[in-house]
Amino acid sequence: MVTLPWAPWVTDDMVGGAAMGYDGRANLTSNGAKGQTLTYDANNALLTASGPTAASLAYDPARRLLSKTAGGATQTFLYAGRMLIGEYDSAGNILARY
Repeated sequence: MVTLPWAPWVTDDMVGGAAMGYDGRANLTSNGAKGQTLTYDANNALLTASGPTAASLAYDPARRLLSKTAGGATQTFLYAGRMLIGEYDSAGNILARY
């Protein structure tokens, strides 16, 4: 659990005057400030974000981020064991190497 310093201008359900929603596992499910709705899997991993910035994410059986699709573009992640070693676009072009 993360403990943040007390901030009197922030409440549990409102940020900057916009309503925020959470599920029973404390995952942010709606972000009124950005007009987003977020969904999660049983392991609390983010699956989708809808709204102005829509995205979907997929994970492998080891719960590592496998791909991210946003704005019609898919980005795939490559691992060596637990270490992220590369990011590729949908055409197979390397975007980043670690």
